[in-house]
Amino acid sequence: MLRTRWLTALPALALLLTPTLAAHAESSSLSNPEPSPEMIQIHIGGSEGTRYHGNLTVSSQNDTQTHRLEGTAPTQLTYPGEQARLELTQQSPGSLTIEVIKRGNRSVSRVSGVGSRIQVSVN
Repeated sequence: MLRTRWLTALPALALLLTPTLAAHAESSSLSNPEPSPEMIQIHIGGSEGTRYHGNLTVSSQNDTQTHRLEGTAPTQLTYPGEQARLELTQQSPGSLTIEVIKRGNRSVSRVSGVGSRIQVSVN
């Protein structure tokens, strides 16, 4: 008899959970909006865990900021700006792929080997 009650409760449980799952899916898609045209996206990929360090200089009309970058692949960065200059040095074995996206245009560079350097500029 207990088993019958459990089986009849499953459809009701499914109805209770469905709105929660749908709300979660909507909120996750809203939390990652498409960047505006004034945004510069940088994707640092390649061999997972490959270490890098370097500098990123981002310029807009009246402001220029330089950011020290240090981390491991994969990494995604987004900055507001009109121009960017990225210089990275690979610090561990593996490979790095750098993709810079601005206004729908893409620039991709790849390196492999400790000490390899990448320089990318976008205007």
